[in-house]
Amino acid sequence: MGSAGCRSVKKEFRGQGIARMMVRKLEDHAKEAGYKKVVLETNIAWDSAVNLYKSCGYKEFKMEAEMIHLSKEI
Repeated sequence: MGSAGCRSVKKEFRGQGIARMMVRKLEDHAKEAGYKKVVLETNIAWDSAVNLYKSCGYKEFKMEAEMIHLSKEI
């Protein structure tokens, strides 16, 4: 699938479930394309992103430098 690039919700729109909706959309797109797993990477210092992914069912599988890698079977 390749890298989708960095995406985030503008501060004034946070807390409305938009990020969770973006994650679901990514998962739906991956499923439709025949993928069985989604792998995400983010900066370990971005607690809000890490917490979002973990709350969506992603599990940490690798840490390197400042990055955390998470995955989820879909």
